[in-house]
Amino acid sequence: MSNTQQSKVVLLGPEGVGKTCMLERLRTGEYNSSMEATIGASFACRTVEMPSGKTVRLNVWDTAGQERFESMLPIYVRNAAVAVICISEPNLDAVKKYYDFVLYHSINTEVYIAITKSDLVLSRRFFDDIKEYAKTIPAKMYFTSSLTGENISEIFTDIAEVVEKIPLQAPRSVLQMDMEDPSERWVRCCW
Repeated sequence: MSNTQQSKVVLLGPEGVGKTCMLERLRTGEYNSSMEATIGASFACRTVEMPSGKTVRLNVWDTAGQERFESMLPIYVRNAAVAVICISEPNLDAVKKYYDFVLYHSINTEVYIAITKSDLVLSRRFFDDIKEYAKTIPAKMYFTSSLTGENISEIFTDIAEVVEKIPLQAPRSVLQMDMEDPSERWVRCCW
C-alpha cells in the first residue's frame, strides 16, 4: 500500500452537463441513461496501475451543479489535486467562472476541461474560444462522451499520469499544537 498515491479529483460544472454520467462510465464502464441529479456530491475511486509500477488511486468527487449547492463546492475543491470543469455547450463564461472558483479555493490544482456529450456536438468549431482559453490558463481539454465512452478512460489516465508526478507529502495534521508550558500563556485580565 505504501506504493499507492491517492489524490482527490473533483468534477465541476453546471447542472445537467453529464458529470454524474461521466463518473458512472468511469466506475462501471457503462452508460446509464436514467441517472438522477446529484444532491450535494457523489464519490467513486479509480485505481490505475502506472507503467512505473506505482499505483495511483483517484478519489473522484462528482459535485452537484444546481445553484443551491454552490455553497458546498469549496469543501470538495479544497486540496484537490485535479479539477475537471465539465461543460456541454460552448459557454466560455461558465468555464471562466469555475476556473476562477478553483483558483480561489485551492492551491496547485491542475485543471482539465471536459466538453461532455461530444456525441451531440454538431461542430467542434463552436468550442474554439474555450480551446484558446484552455491554452492560456493552461488546462488540457478533452471532448468526451459518456454515451459512447469517447475519451473517458483517456482523460482519467492522463490525470493519473499527472498525479503520479506529484511528490508524496506527509499527511498534514489538522491541529498543530504548541507544546510550550500553558501556564505561561495565561494572563490575568479581570482580577
